Amino acid sequence: MALKSTDIMSRFPELSAEKQKLLAELLEREVLTQTAKTTIPRRGSQSASLSYAQQRLWFLHEFEEEKSLYNVPLVVRIRGELQADILERAIKEIVRRHEVLRTGFAMVDGSPVQVIAPEATVNLERIDLRGLETEDRRAAKNRIIDERARGVFDLGSGPLLRVTLAQVEDREYFLVVVLHHIVSDGWSMSVFTRELTALYEGCREGRESPLAEPAIQYADYAMWQRQWLLEEPQREKMEYWRKQLQGVPELLELSVAKARPPVPSHAGAEWRFEWGPELTGGLLELGREQGATLSCAERRDNRHATQARRGRRNSMARE
Repeated sequence: MALKSTDIMSRFPELSAEKQKLLAELLEREVLTQTAKTTIPRRGSQSASLSYAQQRLWFLHEFEEEKSLYNVPLVVRIRGELQADILERAIKEIVRRHEVLRTGFAMVDGSPVQVIAPEATVNLERIDLRGLETEDRRAAKNRIIDERARGVFDLGSGPLLRVTLAQVEDREYFLVVVLHHIVSDGWSMSVFTRELTALYEGCREGRESPLAEPAIQYADYAMWQRQWLLEEPQREKMEYWRKQLQGVPELLELSVAKARPPVPSHAGAEWRFEWGPELTGGLLELGREQGATLSCAERRDNRHATQARRGRRNSMARE
């Protein structure tokens, strides 16, 4: 990571050019030092504990009665010629590449651990809806998506992944991918779609996988995370926040219009709104000035830049 002198000038305009250059060199050296300290090693043959995020989700899965609450569904509409056998082969290659997609969770000595299978079978479920009337087809599509998204996973055995391909027209399909949140999140779902696209196109053209093997696996990160938090600087920070949070009430009694029910319904809703490019630009500029990020605004801003390209590109099939 190289720090430009223009970045230093904007943040510290009172410094001379010579001091700005020296500060940039010192900051870059510190970044490189910290990067070297936080390199994640491979765990070798060691068994893997859960990451703290996985541990929380495992507990919630055991505690909640609604077992599909933390399913992460993805629905992709595909138009064009599609070779389902090649698509299935690409999905199996993703499962081979990523240990977390072959992982289940078992209790060992009173604690959950990751159980990574050397191989896992993920078959592409195929459904043909072309024989239905238009309204029946639409209803069947919604039912399939809902049923697959709400299907319960058994965390004790992997893979925690389901994939369904439904054909609605001769050249139109929808792909339903569902994973449990303990092995995925929004970021990793985007990785899944990128890799699926690349692998499908490579397989269809008879090429070898265009993707390099992952440098580390999620279990490597989980083990590194736990070890890293035991180091002295992290222990000091944890102790600081324990002191700061002493006496904080376990439950915040906020004044809200709707009373909290005894049992959560988890019946969520969403509120959509849009702002114009002028406000987006202003917010992004404010973020740059303050050294902060505006992730929602940045995603929206980037979406405008890539919308045309995405609209022209077929995810897994060419017209």
